Formats: sequence, C-alpha cells, structure tokens
Amino acid sequence: MNRIKPLLLANSLHGFSLHAKDGPIGKIDDFYFSDQDWKVRHVVIEIDHWLDMRKVLVSPSNLGSTDWRKKHITADLTREQISRSPDSETVLPVALQIDRRVNAITGEGMHWPETYWSMPVGVDSATDRTDGNYDAHLRSTRILRDIEVDAEDGSPLGRIADFLIDTHCWEIPLLMIKAHDGRVFISHPDIVTSIDVGRRTAASDITQKENAEWMEYDPHYMAIMSTTE
Repeated sequence: MNRIKPLLLANSLHGFSLHAKDGPIGKIDDFYFSDQDWKVRHVVIEIDHWLDMRKVLVSPSNLGSTDWRKKHITADLTREQISRSPDSETVLPVALQIDRRVNAITGEGMHWPETYWSMPVGVDSATDRTDGNYDAHLRSTRILRDIEVDAEDGSPLGRIADFLIDTHCWEIPLLMIKAHDGRVFISHPDIVTSIDVGRRTAASDITQKENAEWMEYDPHYMAIMSTTE
C-alpha cells in the first residue's frame, strides 16, 4: 500500500495557529526534539488568551491536520486541556538549560537570541545538575536554525536552514543545509555527531568530498515523500 507522508518545514510552522476541538487556543512557537533519535518530543504552544499569556508543552501525538492556506494546525484536545498542559519551563532544550544556569550563576538576565552568541566557552552542558528536568539531548528547531555545520576536518559545510518533519511519526528524517555558495542541500541528521550551542556549531562525520554528493533541495520534489507500507 502506497502512503503519502508530508514533510513539513519546522520553521515555516512557527506562528501557525493551533485549533483545539472547541476553537483556537494559541500558536506554534517551537519543536523540541531529541538529537539521539531525531524524534519530536514536545510542541511548544504560545497561548494567546489575554488572561493567560504563556507557553505550554503539547505532545505531537495530539496534533492533527495542517491547513497551509489558513495557516493553522488542529489538535485533538480541548482548549481547557491545552491550557492545563505542562508549562514550557518544565522541560527545556539544552540551550535554554544553559541560559538558566548562567543566569543563576551571574544573576544577569540573558535572553534569546543574544545568549547563544555570547555563551561562555566551555559551558556546553549542565552536567552537575541533579534535577530530573535536565536532558543533554533535547534540542529546539528554532534555536538550532542557522548554526554552522562543520566537516570531519573542521572545515565549514554550511548552515542548517530548516528541519523536515515527518508528521506521520513525528521524526526529523532530513535536514536542509545551506552551503556558503547559496545552494541548499538535504542530508540525513545522523551526520551530526555533536552540537555546541555556545559556539553555534554542529560537528559531523562527513568529508567535503561526501558533501559534494548531497542531493540539492528541490521544493517541488521534497514537498511530499512516498513510501510503501
């Protein structure tokens, strides 16, 4: 059986409104994923009710169809259920974990995006934290956009332009990488071996020669992908 699986550009979904079963509730702010298996763990929703301006975490399994013309995505939850979802501060991606840690040490407020350019060298993870909310592999599509990807020898390959999300299983099967000559290529995310949010770089295990063999991104071809199940 052939099944069409849409690949959604993560950063193009930022700002889409979220429609609960009983009406609109807020908008998509971010996607948190694990850099171990590249699965989306949480969808950050910014609730825009004038009495409740905050961000909450919703499981991607609760999201439904996407309407590109009206720029909204549906959820199988009510507005009350979404408003009662865990606060976004409950679980933080690595960059925000570091932000909170540095803020606690220095007593100075550091806010995105400036904090990720000025993060102290060597502060790459809060490994001395003992609370259960720390996750060394949780990442943000919004924060990691535009970070440099380096080849195995340290030479630059390009920058992450976007993340292609498979909404059937809520995984990130492909990265869009913009080379320094302006061309955009697609690559599997497993090329990434480590991420340094302080330096805004991602190390990879590929060579410049292997980079030359990447498929150039075609928005018409990559809008959907067909699989056989």
